[in-house]
Amino acid sequence: LMDLSKNSQMTDFRMMTQSGRHQVLESRRTRVPTLASGAAVPRASSAGAIGRRSVMNIEGISRPSIFARRSSRTETKAITAGSRPGSTPGSAPQSARGSMSARQSLVAFVDQSQGSPRSPRLSEVNSRGSLFEGLGSSIASPAALGAETTAAAGEADAAAGEAQASASAPAPAPAAESAPAAPAPVPAPAPAPAAAPVASQETAGKSSPSSTPAPAKPTGGYPAATPPVSTGPAGPPADFKPVVEVGLKGKPSAFEDPGFSMEHHAITMPVRVHCEDTSPLGHVRLESLVAYAERIRSLSLKAFLGLSLDDLKKMKLAILANEYVVEIVGKGCGVMETLRIDTTPEFPGAPLFPWTTEAYSENGDLYMKGLFGLSLCSIAADGSYRGTAKEEYEKFTHFMRHWSNPKKRAFSATSLRFFNAYQESGKPFKPTARRDSKYVVRAADCDLYSVLFQARVTSMTESCHDRRDAIGMYVNIMASVRPSDELTVYVLYNEDSALFLFTSGTSVLVTAFGHYGTNSKPLCREELKCCSMPGHYQKLLKYCKNGEMAPANKDYDLSGLS
Repeated sequence: LMDLSKNSQMTDFRMMTQSGRHQVLESRRTRVPTLASGAAVPRASSAGAIGRRSVMNIEGISRPSIFARRSSRTETKAITAGSRPGSTPGSAPQSARGSMSARQSLVAFVDQSQGSPRSPRLSEVNSRGSLFEGLGSSIASPAALGAETTAAAGEADAAAGEAQASASAPAPAPAAESAPAAPAPVPAPAPAPAAAPVASQETAGKSSPSSTPAPAKPTGGYPAATPPVSTGPAGPPADFKPVVEVGLKGKPSAFEDPGFSMEHHAITMPVRVHCEDTSPLGHVRLESLVAYAERIRSLSLKAFLGLSLDDLKKMKLAILANEYVVEIVGKGCGVMETLRIDTTPEFPGAPLFPWTTEAYSENGDLYMKGLFGLSLCSIAADGSYRGTAKEEYEKFTHFMRHWSNPKKRAFSATSLRFFNAYQESGKPFKPTARRDSKYVVRAADCDLYSVLFQARVTSMTESCHDRRDAIGMYVNIMASVRPSDELTVYVLYNEDSALFLFTSGTSVLVTAFGHYGTNSKPLCREELKCCSMPGHYQKLLKYCKNGEMAPANKDYDLSGLS
């Protein structure tokens, strides 16, 4: 939006746009450039000299068509909204006085497609000291926009003293030319509400009208509950109730909004595969698949129980992933494809809290299968974690029992070891080479608990091994790993598999076992036992450190190492 003043070589303009709030993009007095290409506005001096072409770029509008109308050395006494200069009944053309009296009015016609919510809203225009408002999304037609810009041009001429224009409709009074009007003031942001005081143990139980906290507002589409802050034993309060009952009845699902499928008897949710989730193999990254599984579990707690992971932390509880397996079994998955994630928990006994998770392609084929051995832990005063006792475990999982699918149970009260959920292959792991490297844990590898996020391990292994085509992986996090920890990583591998030992000193903190290549076979019990039984991984560590050869057994055989 532009005003050309009496000096045809100079222009004073201000362009404003809205992106959350109005921002002044540019305000300066400058010479209009002469350009050879672009959206052109024809322009002539009042003496009819050399025609010039200039370009006006309106921020955020991709295809503006800008036209110029000039008065041809005539002036108008009155201009009716939407009419052409000099066309108002009763207004006689007058000869202009002076060679600098040529005037133009610019009308921007914008495609209907530019009126989408993504386009900025031009709500303020500063023209020669006068502030005009309302040129925004309320402009419904080119005629209305033409009327506004024509009126603005008329006031600019009046301010310059070149003509006396009388408008048939009321117009804003022009301001002094020497003192341009300031932009409309932007309201200052409201101060953030003060944090509600936390009741101490001495004042717990007491209440007053001023100290009663206001009910929390729903966020993210989920019903929100006031986060309980427990000062007693770990666990939910006695009057705790779920927000939504699922398992006994179904609930539709949506993106980032898990539902419950009575047909599959599982918590279900669609996820979109984005570019950052894909790998050069034409598959979804293992890290993203693990993150999808984590996401549906966290969203389920929020959607069905009204509890976030932060709420659990305030209740002195944490759900930690100790062991998991994720395996790609589908043919491929492209960017922007939708995967359906189905998951169901089971409750074999405290503190084990495993979840079976599967991902299905758009055609209904199974793409990924995984098993996550989570543990329900209580948080001690020093920040350490311990497995919950039976009473705490049953109190928290009481409302989740209906989520379980009896047909997909992999554990029992008498079989809690994770590797028992997988079949034996009848062949030991037989590495043919070894290597070691260093890895410094980054803050980006950790979560809100300041411990290693389980999904990151699948990507950490690529920093320690030459293979980049992992198709399945087992991970066992045995101890807390925190930002800046320096780990020594030992790798035993063969043509299509590799075992990883992440160590600190003499302690093994994390183990992993990966399968590589498109013809990869499923993970088996022997491989998981090498990474989870202390008697196994400690002997493998001794070999990696000092070459002490361990005797072969049905789970591993080191005879192929030179």
